[in-house]
Amino acid sequence: MTTCASNITDDQLYIYEYTSWSRAFVTVFVPLVAVVGILSNSAFIFVVHRVRFMRNVTNIYLVNLAIADCSLLCAAFTQYIGDYVISPDYDLRFSFHTSFGCSMPNFLIYLCYYASMWTVTLVSVERYLAICHTFWHRIVSNNHRAIRMVIIIWIVSILFASLAAPYTSVVICAVSSNNIDLITAEFTYCEFSCDWCAGALYLTDLIQFIVAMILNSVMYGLIIYHLSKSSSALGDDSVQNERALQTRNTVAKMLIINGILFFICLFPFSLLNMENIAERFGFTVFNKSFVIYSSWIGRVLFLLNSVSNPFVYNATNPRYRQAFQQAFGCNNRTTHTKGICKADNSQISQVTRDHEVTKV
Repeated sequence: MTTCASNITDDQLYIYEYTSWSRAFVTVFVPLVAVVGILSNSAFIFVVHRVRFMRNVTNIYLVNLAIADCSLLCAAFTQYIGDYVISPDYDLRFSFHTSFGCSMPNFLIYLCYYASMWTVTLVSVERYLAICHTFWHRIVSNNHRAIRMVIIIWIVSILFASLAAPYTSVVICAVSSNNIDLITAEFTYCEFSCDWCAGALYLTDLIQFIVAMILNSVMYGLIIYHLSKSSSALGDDSVQNERALQTRNTVAKMLIINGILFFICLFPFSLLNMENIAERFGFTVFNKSFVIYSSWIGRVLFLLNSVSNPFVYNATNPRYRQAFQQAFGCNNRTTHTKGICKADNSQISQVTRDHEVTKV
């Protein structure tokens, strides 16, 4: 005999059923974004591995960001598609019919999200030191230290993401509205196994987001101020310094745009965390329709954020565009008859010289 954790009447089943929008999101949007995101982030990892001048501290952090984004997309794809395959009628919230199936996808998504957020912050700190405290940056910045910081980020992310693990699988039964003893449908569903765990997760998630956003905003402001001051103080006779400053400005602009997009994409979920925390104290911040729309917008932006980074690199930084061309197209060691390849190789050589000057 089925043990039901809770009962609903069959006329309330629509609460758990896929709508046309949610079905399209799961079956079309999620697979498309996952494929594009995994390919684009994997391409960036390949470029850093293949192109010598891309192997630096900043790109170690960006490779870690790409790994976190790929992992998040894989976890999200598994969650959404797995639930849909198990039950194409009801949104089970990543249950997979077991408590482990409830906990693991949720844990992995939070783990990758936190790793991404703190990697973005670490990149901002690295750029701040490189631009505003150049001498100190040359002393403390190296690849081994960057790898140690990446390991620390993942350890911290695991600790915070463990708050998302206490999920359990329960059975919900739909009973006939005319006869409560007649079960018309039953399905598994995921919910927190302890009430305080949910509150702790929402609160720590919101605090981390606010702290990271403030830190990045302050550092972006200082970077912009310092670059503006350096540009105005640069003499016209220093062609090499001017080129080095241009390269630094381009990298800084790329990373600032990347960071701003990250926090814009994750902002809707922070609003939902505020609402979830408020509900635990018995009041609401936003109306129900706003929460529903924010939830769907948040899901879309959350996944798009994991896709956007390689496109931002190529759109804002010619150095990264040339690295992509060198990795996937022209090669300095190969003789080409087409003029475009020769031109690209010349530009790549110039970019390499700029890199040696600026150490970015």
